[in-house]
Amino acid sequence: MKRGNVIGVILIIIGIGWIIRKAGLIDVNWIASIKVLWPVFLVSLGLTLLARRRNWLVTSVWILTLVLFVGFGIYKRNEPENIIDIEKRFGIDRSPIVAVEKRPFSAEIPLPGDAEQGRLILQLGGVNINLKEGSGSFFVKTSSNIPGLQQRLAEGKQTVLEYSHEQFNAGNAVRNMNLEMNPDLVWEVDANLGVVDGEMDFKNIPVEKITLQLGAGEMALSIGDKQAHTKVTLRAGASDVDIYVPSQAGLMVKSGNILTDLSFHNISLTAKDGVYMSENYENSDHKIEIDVVSALSAVQIFGR
Repeated sequence: MKRGNVIGVILIIIGIGWIIRKAGLIDVNWIASIKVLWPVFLVSLGLTLLARRRNWLVTSVWILTLVLFVGFGIYKRNEPENIIDIEKRFGIDRSPIVAVEKRPFSAEIPLPGDAEQGRLILQLGGVNINLKEGSGSFFVKTSSNIPGLQQRLAEGKQTVLEYSHEQFNAGNAVRNMNLEMNPDLVWEVDANLGVVDGEMDFKNIPVEKITLQLGAGEMALSIGDKQAHTKVTLRAGASDVDIYVPSQAGLMVKSGNILTDLSFHNISLTAKDGVYMSENYENSDHKIEIDVVSALSAVQIFGR
């Protein structure tokens, strides 16, 4: 089978899985399947390369792969969908909240009097998320229908807020989360999301650091020019991620991808040793650094 046909079969399999999730036809924990069965995917790729001219065999291999992933995902449907434990993967410092008791989430978090910076930690499974600019009169305002949603809050000069949820039977319900963040604080955001669909809009929010771990789904990330230096770390499984940056910003992109489409639009970058850099990066008053590692994803970066 030709390379184009192989890629076509893979895309069809991914598309079928995505339709199953969107339509809610079957309750499947895709993240559990990816975590445990990812070597099966490599074996299927190997068999595909060995049996190039046997179309029926290649098709059978990928059908069996899909059935195996779906079956295991159904078996694990009641387990949390986080692809990994975020603090272990990224070495995130959770010391400010580790001793804080988890409580049911509050719709509005008042702004602490001594807060100068904010830090938001999201550890969620499948979710439709919408993050945007809020009011300067509160720290964070949240609305969500996620069952068992909990929060931990540690107040200080850098006030830290964590959202997570208890284990629950996901069912076919769509889980939504809307977040409004104080635009007068400088933020760090650490998000570990399983199957995700949504937008994070930081155009008018100063943000120094964004760490995103995405299992599968679609995400739009917008970065503004409110901060001198912004560092974005993206780890994605099978995801479509669109990143929007100011076209006049100094941009550097580091990429380590497997079967991933990385593309740039309305921005001019020079590539060297896997690093893409704009001509004005060194002299720009606003620098954006993006580190991308993904597999089977499409990552597009747009200048605006």
